[in-house]
Formats: sequence, structure tokens, C-alpha cells
Amino acid sequence: MNKGFVGAIALASVTLLVAMIALLLLSPMVLADVYNDNLTTTVDISSVAPSIGTITCDPATLTPVAGINTTIRCYATITDQNGYDDIDQSGLNVTLWQDSADRRDDDDLNTHYSNGSSSFRGTDCTWGSGSGTDIDVSCNFTTRFFITPGTGTWNVNMSINDTSGNFNSSEKDDYNVNTHLGLNVVENTLDFGAAALGEEKNQSVTVENWCNQIIDLNLAETNTTGAGVGYLDCALGSIQTDEGSTEGIKYNKTATAIWDNTMVPLTAGPGGTDYNDWTQAYTNPPDTQDTIQQDTLYFTLRVPSSGVSGVCTGTTRVTVKIDE
Repeated sequence: MNKGFVGAIALASVTLLVAMIALLLLSPMVLADVYNDNLTTTVDISSVAPSIGTITCDPATLTPVAGINTTIRCYATITDQNGYDDIDQSGLNVTLWQDSADRRDDDDLNTHYSNGSSSFRGTDCTWGSGSGTDIDVSCNFTTRFFITPGTGTWNVNMSINDTSGNFNSSEKDDYNVNTHLGLNVVENTLDFGAAALGEEKNQSVTVENWCNQIIDLNLAETNTTGAGVGYLDCALGSIQTDEGSTEGIKYNKTATAIWDNTMVPLTAGPGGTDYNDWTQAYTNPPDTQDTIQQDTLYFTLRVPSSGVSGVCTGTTRVTVKIDE
């Protein structure tokens, strides 16, 4: 091929390339527009009701103590799969009640205690710190010594809402409350004061029921010195408390204390005398207002017409026993 011809072709190609580059540089540049846009993502997670785990109470069985309040602590773990923060802690209600009552009753201190809207003392529950879906709660019930006894007849219910109003509850229905005995003699001394030979002197004492059942009493003269059991020791001589005729001590529950057959002799111990022949048991457990039930015992002392002088002392034992 002719070298001149080849050179001409090469020159023409270079010229065309340069022309195209120049055209690109001199012409307006047209580019596609670019946009940024946000896509809102939503999802509505359903709220599930919280659940309450096993309710445990401490002590496992309540044995009341005479005249003293006893605290029962009941606790459980509450779980909310939406997270423990979804639990409405202010909506917690916890109730301790006996089968003879209804869970929705007001507190009466014999058969019903609660921590919630119907509680006589307001909420007494403590929440733990919580983690994930779980949070612990512990509630105290300050029970009275006269709480109604029963084996497996006491129940504990916990109910809770979440922030969406979903409700759930759990129940323990086998709690035990034991019976117990107890009393309190308000006065420390049965003091008849000064008396003359052959005189009758009256005095009274108040006895309180400090247990959770109907009771009877057993009274006896249990002096262990001088003339011994069944006697008041005097500076000179002694008084036989259960002689019941010319001397001794008698008592009853009637305000008009008269030395007659309606009064019971203060029998010599240690067995004393049981008073099951009374037309009614000694006293009932206290009522719902924390008022301790009381009874008054009225005593009459008959001093012998001779053979004694000076201060006379003895020991009168008052024993509580189960009503028969």
C-alpha cells in the first residue's frame, strides 16, 4: 500500500478524534438527576398480659403467738414478655383470705387481709430491680393473733395489669393457720385490802382472750409455801381457799358477787377446776376492729371468824384451755 495513502488515513483519524474531543468539551454536559428518599418502617407489636409465677409464703405455715402480731411474707416473680417495664406496678393487688370469706371482701383481720384498694393499711409490697422480662415482688401481711385457724383453708391471690390494661392473676390455695392458746390477766394482784374476822370482801380481775379460738378457764390456788396448795398463808394461821362454807375464795362472772351456790370455789391445784358447766364458753375471739375480747371475773373472800391475822398471801393460777 502507498505510504502516502496510509499516512493520510492516519492523519484523518487523528483529526476526527480531536474534533470529537473538542465537541465534548465545548458542548453543555447533561447528567441524570439523583434523589434521596426515606421509607418509614412501622410494625405494631401486640401487648401480652403479664404472668405470675409460683406464690411462696414465709412462714410456710402460720402459728400465731399469743397477743402478738405476726408478719406473713408472700412473694413471686412476675413476667411480661414485652419487658418488665410494661408491668403496671400500681395495679398490683394481693389478698390473703380464708375460705369463709370472699376474696373481694374488705379486710376484717379475722378472715381477710389485703394489699390494695380494700386494704385497711394500704399497700405494703416491695418491688425488685427487674431484669429483661422478669421482676420480683414481695408483700407483707401483718396478721393478728386472733386470725381464724384452718388447715389448707387460706388462700393468697396476686393480680396485675400491664400498661395496656391486660390482666392476669395467680393463686395459692393451700395455706395453713394453726390454732394456739393464750390469755392475759390485766391485773397482777387480787388485792382484797383490809378485812375483819368473819368479813366478806369483793374484788374483780379482767381476763383477755389472746388466742384464735373460744376458750375455757381453769382456776386454782397453787400456793407452794407455808400451809401449801389450796391455802392463803397468813402472818398467823391460814385460809383454806376451797373450804367453801365458813372461809375461802369463790368467784363467778356475775357483777353481783354473793357468797352462795352461784359462785365457784377457788379449788386447790394443781388440777384446779374446769368450768365447762358454764352456759357459754369463756369468750370469743376478738372482733374485726382490733378490740380484744375481755371478761371480768368477780371474787369474794370470806375471812374465818377466828384463827388468822396479819397479811395473807397465795398464788392463784389462771390457765386457758380449749373449749369443751
